[in-house]
Formats: sequence, C-alpha cells, structure tokens
Amino acid sequence: MAGKEYRDHPDRIKWDSKYGSNPDLFGRGPSDWLLHCYPTIERLISLPATALDIGAGPGRNSLALARRGFDVTALDISGVALERLGKLAEAERLDITTVRTSAYDWDWAPAVFSLVIDFFYLERPLIPKIAGTVVPGGLICFETYTTGQLDAPVSPKCPREFLLEPGELPTLFDGFETLESREGPLPDGRVTAAWLGRRVR
Repeated sequence: MAGKEYRDHPDRIKWDSKYGSNPDLFGRGPSDWLLHCYPTIERLISLPATALDIGAGPGRNSLALARRGFDVTALDISGVALERLGKLAEAERLDITTVRTSAYDWDWAPAVFSLVIDFFYLERPLIPKIAGTVVPGGLICFETYTTGQLDAPVSPKCPREFLLEPGELPTLFDGFETLESREGPLPDGRVTAAWLGRRVR
C-alpha cells in the first residue's frame, strides 16, 4: 500500500473512523449490481485482465473480481480499509494492489484497465479521467445514489452534489455504449442508478 498519508484530510478521517468501527459497513459480499453484470463482463473480457476498483473500501468487490481471475488495483483514501483488504487478499493469495490515495491524486493513465468499477463514489470532474483509463472495448460498472435518495426512508442522506439526477448516469461517459442499466428504489429502500457500459471510441 503506497500513497500519501492524508493525515488531516477530512475524508481519510471520516472513512478511517467508519471502517474502524464497522469494517463490514457495506456488507461482506460483492455488490448485487456487480453480480448482475458479471455474466456480461465474463462474456466480453478475456481473463487474465486488469481491473480498477475506485473507492474500494475493505474490498468486497475487489476480492470478488480477484477470485475470478482479475488483476485488481484497489484505490481508497482509508488506510484502515485497505489494511483489512490487504490481509484478506493475502490470506486467499489473491492478486490485489492496494493504493491509499485520493482519486484526485491518482495518476489516471490512459487505456490501462479492462474493467473499472465504481460504487457509491460520484465526483463528476473525474468522469473523463475514469472513462479514459479504460481500454478500447473495456467496461465500466457503476452504481450510486440518485436525488431520489433525498426522500428515501433510509440512510444515507448525501449532499445533492454527490447525487445523480434522474436519467443522468448513462449520459456521463462519452464514447461508451450502454449494456445494462437500471434506476429506482432497491428492496432495502435506497434509491440508486446503476449502469454497465462499454468503450466504443
């Protein structure tokens, strides 16, 4: 695990505290959307292949991809989360590189990853960089909250700037075709939009 210390960074402080008190904050198993999309991912990406997990946390999705043969790079600002991920990966002898960083400080090299996954991390200024780091023909699997979450009966209550507008998600990634898409309430009451797209130019 490399990267800056981010000692005074509010996001590092917040997420170290959250994961320190509840390492399974988002559950242990992979995202339902990732599981839903995996047959398409498996059909379109030949393994071994590279994957990037943005805002990986303790790595529930990174671990799932590594178990299926991906060479995973997991980014997160929380050292607490990545330390746990590193131990879990080592115990299973999985190939996961953990990098403690703000996504704004990450070196977004072009056309590196066959698959990029992003769950519940929306920073619109980074969208072009995320899109550009995908190889031609590669995939992005994305899910986060919409403005419908503001009126949802369950947490979290996010600032509006970090929420998608209705119908916005499929329009964010220029040069990608939509393969899978859904939007609306989940069974647990949260309101999200989810998308799987393929880079076509």
